[in-house]
Amino acid sequence: MIARSARPRPECLPRPLAGAEDIAAVLHWRLRHAATAATPLIGRTFAEFSPTGDDETSATIAAVAAAIDARSDELAMRVLTEQPAWAAELGPPPDAGDADVDEWCRRAGIVAGYREAFKV
Repeated sequence: MIARSARPRPECLPRPLAGAEDIAAVLHWRLRHAATAATPLIGRTFAEFSPTGDDETSATIAAVAAAIDARSDELAMRVLTEQPAWAAELGPPPDAGDADVDEWCRRAGIVAGYREAFKV
């Protein structure tokens, strides 16, 4: 049995659209408020948002997250040096001493990792 405090409040449950005069407006309102309440999961690295613990599963997750972060860094450096055509969408790469270089490389690594994983 679910504890009473763990059950969602009735006002949080989705209500039917049958009585709505403007279904699009209702859906827009629901999505806008859902987006406002959502919190982003992406941190600077995969290791930052991976669960932690002392068990074997947590150790495996940490090892995989570290490997993903290392590969993402490697791919970002490759994008920075080779500058493939698709990377133009990220904007021009910042100069080495620029404060934005870390963020540009993070984004480049994520996109390059996606492209590698899905053979794009």
